[in-house]
Amino acid sequence: MTFCGALEMSGWIDFRVDLIKGGMEQFGIDHPTFKPGNVESQLTEYITFEGYSVDEDGTQHYKNANVGMRRACLDATDYLKNFGYTGERAYFALGTIPVESRIAGIVDLPNTCVTVSIPQEAFDFTVDPNDLGDVGSQSRGTAPRPS
Repeated sequence: MTFCGALEMSGWIDFRVDLIKGGMEQFGIDHPTFKPGNVESQLTEYITFEGYSVDEDGTQHYKNANVGMRRACLDATDYLKNFGYTGERAYFALGTIPVESRIAGIVDLPNTCVTVSIPQEAFDFTVDPNDLGDVGSQSRGTAPRPS
């Protein structure tokens, strides 16, 4: 969420690189490509916030994912205020946990929809909407199972 892309810590890493000579031309691509390791996240419960390309003043921005991302991040920080965080502390918390963000849609022009998902397991207390009172206390139900 802070876009710094790095966490500073002591430690070591075993890093392996395979270079493909002429790979950019061979695969017809213009930018480096990588294949992440096979370790999947163990996080399973997320709260997802959506932001659209409409700024805080109500001004529509044509296909601007930056505005959508900012709006989703602002909603996430405001949501955490329900649990005692200040805006600054929520921002720092979200900047250090594995937040997932995606461009969710660019189909309803001029809007761009961006989602920001925060894992509930990153907190040592519940941040589930169901725990905020009657607003989120309805069951989400269960998905039908194939027979």
